[in-house]
Amino acid sequence: MVISYFNKVNERLELATSVRYMKGVGPRMEEKLHRLGIRRIEDLVFSTPRVWEDRRLTARLPGATGGKAAFYIEIEKAREAMNAQRTFCFFRAWGRTTNPYLPEIALSWIRRRSHFDVFGKLRLEITPGAKLLVYGKLEIPHRTQALRSAVNRENLQPSVTLDVLEYELLSREGVMPASSAHWLRLVPVYPATEGLGQKKLRQLRWDALRVWRDADSKWKWPKTWSELLPAGLLEVAQAYEFIHFPKDESQFKKARLTLAFWDIFILSLAMEIRKRRLLAMAKTQRYKPEKTRPALQSLLKNFGLELTQDQHSTIDQIFNDMNKPTPMNRLVQGEVGSGKTLVAVAAICHAAANAHQAAFIAPTEVLVFQHAMNFERLLRPLGIKTAHLTSETQPKERQAILEALAAGGLDLILGTHALLDPDIQFRSLALTIIDEQHRFGVSQRWTLRTKGSRPDTLILSATPIPRTLALALYGDLDISSMRDLPGGRQIPKAEVVGNKEDAWKTADTFLKEGRQIYVVAAAIEESDALYSLEEETKELSKRFPRATIKTLHGRMPSKTKEAIFEEFQQGKIQILAATTVIEVGLDIPRAGLIVVLGAERFGLATLHQLRGRVGRDQRGGLCLLVPGKNDQAQTGSWPGPTEASLFAEQQSEGSEAIGRLRKFCECKNGFEVGELDLQTRGPGDLLGQEQHGMVHFRHFDWNLDQALINKAKTLAGYLVAEDAGLREFPELKKNIERSFGLDFMKSDLS
Repeated sequence: MVISYFNKVNERLELATSVRYMKGVGPRMEEKLHRLGIRRIEDLVFSTPRVWEDRRLTARLPGATGGKAAFYIEIEKAREAMNAQRTFCFFRAWGRTTNPYLPEIALSWIRRRSHFDVFGKLRLEITPGAKLLVYGKLEIPHRTQALRSAVNRENLQPSVTLDVLEYELLSREGVMPASSAHWLRLVPVYPATEGLGQKKLRQLRWDALRVWRDADSKWKWPKTWSELLPAGLLEVAQAYEFIHFPKDESQFKKARLTLAFWDIFILSLAMEIRKRRLLAMAKTQRYKPEKTRPALQSLLKNFGLELTQDQHSTIDQIFNDMNKPTPMNRLVQGEVGSGKTLVAVAAICHAAANAHQAAFIAPTEVLVFQHAMNFERLLRPLGIKTAHLTSETQPKERQAILEALAAGGLDLILGTHALLDPDIQFRSLALTIIDEQHRFGVSQRWTLRTKGSRPDTLILSATPIPRTLALALYGDLDISSMRDLPGGRQIPKAEVVGNKEDAWKTADTFLKEGRQIYVVAAAIEESDALYSLEEETKELSKRFPRATIKTLHGRMPSKTKEAIFEEFQQGKIQILAATTVIEVGLDIPRAGLIVVLGAERFGLATLHQLRGRVGRDQRGGLCLLVPGKNDQAQTGSWPGPTEASLFAEQQSEGSEAIGRLRKFCECKNGFEVGELDLQTRGPGDLLGQEQHGMVHFRHFDWNLDQALINKAKTLAGYLVAEDAGLREFPELKKNIERSFGLDFMKSDLS
C-alpha cells in the first residue's frame, strides 16, 4: 500500500517538495494550484482557511431557511423531473435521518438541461436503501409547522428540503468514516479556482498535513519562554493542523490564538532584528549642536513663531538622534495642524548648519509645491538654499538643479518619486525626510537612503496611528507623537448634513465673512452614482455667481496645479472644488469651510485629513459631510413603507455608513479617529497601504488580539538581545525569510 505522503516514484515527500509530486496532482491541476499561490507542499499548510462549515451530526434544531446542515440519511425513494420550460432537471430523494427534529427530509439536486446524462451517477448511487452523509442548504416552507411534523402526511413527502451541496455514499451497513477531511467535523472552506473544487482542496490539505506531521524540523516553544508567552498556546505545528481541521470550537479557538500570536511575534522579531542592524551601522556625518540653536531661534523670531510643548520635545528627540554616531530612524506622527512642518524645518536647519544636505520626498506634486513654498519662505532668511524637482521639471532647469546638488550648492531638495532617479547625486546627503511614508514602498524609501552615507531618516505622518498599531507595524522606528495645536487652535467641528442645499446655505455665510471654501468630490467626470467635480463646479457657479470658482485634481498639468494653488493661497479664488489631492499639506489660513460630497466613500483617516485643511486661524473651521446621492434620505426622513420594503438592504448598508460618519464627528482628535477606523475598517484603510506591501495577517485580528502585541514585542526584544542572529533558532529565521524575503532589511515589513 502506497501511503499518500509518498510520491509517484515511492520517494518520501518533504515540505519543500513541489505539489506536482502529490498523489492525484497532474500538470493541469498543478497549474490551477499555482493560480492560488500554491507551489510547494508547505504552501498547502500555510494557506489556511477563513471559513469553516459545521458538518457534525448533532441532535439539535436546524437553522432557518438558508441555513446549512449535515445529515445521515437512509434513502426510501427517488425520482427525476423537469420544469415546465424543460430547461432544468431535478433529482429528488426522500429518506429518514438520525436527527430527532427532522426525522424525514427530502434531498434535491438541480441541473441545467444538457445533452449529457446529468444524473447518471446519482441514478446509480441514490437508490432505496442507500445510506449517505449529506450536506446542504435547508429549505423550510413553513418552519414552525415543519418542525412539529417533519412529514407532510397528505403527500407522504417531507416538507423540509435539503438542497444538496455535497454527499458521500456509505457502505450498505452505513459505517461512518473513522477520520475524514470532509465529514463529521468542522470542515474548512478554501479560496478556489475554476476546475478545482473544495473537496479536492481539502484532500490535498489532509495529505499535506501528513507530511507536516512527519517533518524533521518544526518549531517548538522553548520551556524557558513559558512566562513570556500568552496562556493557552498550542505548539505551532499542532495549531496548523487544528486550524485546518478542528474537531470542535475549543480546538479552533486555541489554534487561532496560537497562530495569531505567531503572526505578530514573527513580525515583531523581524522588526527588532532590523532595528538592531540599523543601530549597528556607523554614519560618517557629525554634528555640532551649538551651530544650530542660533539659526532656529532666529527662525522663530523672524516669523513670530512659538513652539508647542510637543514641538519642543520632538525637536529635542530629533537633535539627540542626529547627534548620535548611528543613523536616526524616527517616525513623527502628529495631529492635523500640529506643526510637523516646523519640526522638519528644524531638522533641516541642523543639517545645513553643519554643512550637510537634506532631501525631502512627498507623494504628490501639489504637496511638493506647497512644501517648497513654505520651506523657501522659512529658510531663505537663514541662507539655506532650496529647490524642488518633479517629473514635470523642464530638462534645462533639472540639469541645473542636479549640478548644484552634486557640487553642494543646494542645502535642501524637495521632490516626488523623481528624487529616486539614479542620476541624482548629492555631495553630502545626511538627512532624508519622507512625508506620508505609507504612500511609498520600502524599496523606494531605501533607494533614497542609499544616496548618502547612512543618512538620518525622519518620517512624517499626518495620520495619527493608535499606539497598538504603531507598536506592531513600526517596531523598527522610534516614534514621536504630537497632539498639541499651535496658538490654542482646536480641531474643526464636523457635522453630517442631510443634503447639499444645507451645505450651500452654510457656504453662503462663510463667503459673506470673506472666508474661502473647499468642496471635495470623489469623481472628476459626471456620474449618475457619484458627485463629480464637473457637475458640482457647474452647480456652484449658478449658486454663487459672484464667487471665483476653480477646479483642482491630479490629472491636471503640474504648472496648472501650481497656478491654481497659488491663486487660492493669495485669496483670488473663493471656492476650490477638488479631489483628495488636497488631503495633506495645504495651509491656507483663510479657508474656513470644507464640504465633502459622498463622504461615506472616504476612509475616516482621509476625512480627518480633509477637515484639517480648514480652521487654521483663530476663527476656527467647519467640515460638512454630505452623504452620497443614494444615502441622503437616511440622514433625515425615510421613504414610505412600500419603498422602504423594496430597498431594505440598501437602507441597511446606507444607515451603517451614516452611523460611521456620525461616530467620526464625535471624535475629538486624530488618535480617536485612528482607533475608530482601525475597529471598523482595519489597518489597511487607516494607513492606505493596500498597494504598498502592508502586512496582511492570516490569523491576527486587530479587534480581538491587540493584547498579544505587547507580549510579542517583549518576547522578540528578549530573544534578539540574547541571539541577534537567531543562530540557536534557525526555524525562526526561516519563518522570517519566508514571510518577508531573504533580504528582509529591505522588505516591506510595515
